[in-house]
This record gives sequence, C-alpha cells and structure tokens, in this order.
Amino acid sequence: MHRSAIILELLTYAPTGAPVAAATTGLPEQVGGERNRDYRFTWVRDSALSVRAMLDLGFVEEATGFVHWLVDRLREREGKEGEPLQTMYRLDGDPDLPEETLDHFEGCRGSSPVRMGNGAADQLQLDIYGEALYAVSQGAELAQQAGFEGWRALTRTLDWFADAWDRPDEGIWETRGGRQDFTFSRVMSWVAFGHGLRLADSFRRPADLERWRTARGAVFDQIMERGWSEKERAFVQHYDGDVLDASLLLRPPPATSRSAAQPAARPEARGCRAHDRPCTMGR
Repeated sequence: MHRSAIILELLTYAPTGAPVAAATTGLPEQVGGERNRDYRFTWVRDSALSVRAMLDLGFVEEATGFVHWLVDRLREREGKEGEPLQTMYRLDGDPDLPEETLDHFEGCRGSSPVRMGNGAADQLQLDIYGEALYAVSQGAELAQQAGFEGWRALTRTLDWFADAWDRPDEGIWETRGGRQDFTFSRVMSWVAFGHGLRLADSFRRPADLERWRTARGAVFDQIMERGWSEKERAFVQHYDGDVLDASLLLRPPPATSRSAAQPAARPEARGCRAHDRPCTMGR
C-alpha cells in the first residue's frame, strides 16, 4: 500500500495535478511483442479513478488539482465543434499527441517498434464522461472546487452528451479494429448522468434535470435490451455479440442510482445461479 501510494504521488505532475500513466515509453506488454505504446500521458479514465485513492490516502491537494485540470479541459472546448473531452492529454493539457515510430531504437530486449505519442488520443471512448463526473463527485471539497464556471462547463457537457451518447466507439480497450456499441461505454454514460443529477441536487445547482433523467433512463433501457446475451446469460462486451468482458465487473458507484442494482458481466459473479433470472439492474 505504501509503495503504491508513493508511486501514485511520484507520477502526479505537481504544477497541474495531472497523473501520468507511465514514466517512460517502449515497455512491452510482453517481451518481443508489438504492443509497445507510449503511456507518458494523462488518461481521463485512469486519472479520474485515481481520485478516490488520492482522497483515501489524504492527498486532497492532488485530487483537487486534478479536478481543476479536468474542468479546464472542458472549458477549453466550450463553443468548439467536436468532443468536449478526448481520451488523453499531455501533462500540461495539450491534446496534440501524434503517434510515430522511432525505428532507430531496438526496443526493450528487442521489442519493437518503439513509439512516441499515442494514436488512441483521437479515438472515441464514451465511457470517459462517466469517469469524469465520478471524479468531480468524489467529495464536497472537490465538487465545490469546480466553481461556478466549472459547473457551467459540466452542465453544458452533459446537455451535449444527452444527444451524443448513443454512438459506437472504440471502448475502454482502445480497439483499433473498428467501432462497436460497447456495453461498458453505455454503463458509464449512465453513470455520467447519475452523478450529474446527484451533484445538482446536493449543491442546488441549476441544470436541465429532466433532460438528464430522460437520457439516463434511455441509456438504462438500451443496456437492458441490447447488452444482455441470453446465450451467455451475461452482459457482453458489445451489442449483437457474445464476447464477455471483464470491464463489466467494475460496478458503477452506488450513488448513481438508488432504485436499481448495478450491471455485472455474469450473474454468477454477483451471487446468482446461471439458471436464475439475472439479479442486476433489475432485469
């Protein structure tokens, strides 16, 4: 635990509060393999999920710094075309991460190519909106630090997302073989609206609550109707398929909904028997 806390602290860039995913590039997933990506950047997803760990460890200043950094990214995109957030950024918030190979390097133990930059920055990964709202909602001190302009940026983002969530994307695994309707992306879209509603209620902030509730309900219905496989008796990686996905074992925070249980990958994983009706999300 102490070692992990030290690493998390060391990977956090003090001037902006943005955690970097790795300190170097070119480390292969397996020796001799080709998956040698450059992870010297700040992923919205990974960093947002680190906020809870930072708070639990007493790193309130670092967690608050990241929330400011995240809200700044949203504010930079206001009034511009395209996505309000992208998957990853440089530590200073620069979104330009062109990927190139460094052919003059052999790579770690002969694992090539060595890459600089990351092409996944241009991917569409809709789950990041859920993680972003999760990060902001992780404590009164963080939500309040977002400020009035920060809240306006969040509400505009969710207003936009209410019309933009229903799209195929590359998903949490950053697939490079074409977009799919990934179930996890839909689950985290549901989380985004849930946390937005919770924040608006907790801090009495102005927002189009009915629009968000309608969108949250539509996401929920779609997950139940299209994300469930009768063949596998489980929620699957993407619609119209039977591939299972461990990401669906990551339950959304309980605060997203008091009236529905959470989605899981398999009924057995939640204590149900395979022949039972699944005990998730009310199905």
